[in-house]
Amino acid sequence: MASEKLGMEGEELINFLWQNYHPANIWVIYAGVGVSAVVFLWLYDRFVIGKNQV
Repeated sequence: MASEKLGMEGEELINFLWQNYHPANIWVIYAGVGVSAVVFLWLYDRFVIGKNQV
């Protein structure tokens, strides 16, 4: 449907999307979310839960 609206063939649309939107770099977002989760969980464990155990 997108290729029809843009007036492209299927292969042209695929090449256009890969060249302009770089979907292979999605790992950066997933890695950022994972690292952020580790840091915030460590901070939570250290400062929030740690105060309750004393």
